[in-house]
Amino acid sequence: MVSTVPKNQKMYKVTLGKQTVSVESTGNQYTVEGSPLEWDIRRIKENHFHILYKNRSLNLEVIGWDEPQKILRVKLNGRMAELEIKDPRDLLLEKLGIRDTRSSLHSDIKAPMPGLILKIPVTIGQSVAKGDTLLVLEAMKMENVIKSPQDGTIKAITVSQGQSVEKNQLLVQF
Repeated sequence: MVSTVPKNQKMYKVTLGKQTVSVESTGNQYTVEGSPLEWDIRRIKENHFHILYKNRSLNLEVIGWDEPQKILRVKLNGRMAELEIKDPRDLLLEKLGIRDTRSSLHSDIKAPMPGLILKIPVTIGQSVAKGDTLLVLEAMKMENVIKSPQDGTIKAITVSQGQSVEKNQLLVQF
């Protein structure tokens, strides 16, 4: 079967509040819900843009991009907005029935290398924040701090202090 989608065409789902629209891009051309987006956008300075759309002048400031959550934070004419942007990969996973991959992405923490567990400063049931120390692993005479990749609650600790571990051995579960 031959695909009729141009190679450089990408499809997105963009959600603002409760409204979701389909956006397609081919090079610098965009369509929203199948209609061409007729706008003029100019970069004023870093993260600041001027947009002419339907005879209206708009000022857009990009505040930040939260990659794991796929959230673009912008200020449009002084008003804050958060856009959830699902890219082609997200749409494919959703189509395959794989939803909420972000929450299950780091449910298992595995040993990055063989070593010896020196310290485990967390306990089962403890809430941790992203970046908190989960355990200290000694490998090649160096102490390696294993940190939490996310906020969460510790469901299981499968190793104990003084235990030797192999690479990819399960250490902590969220």
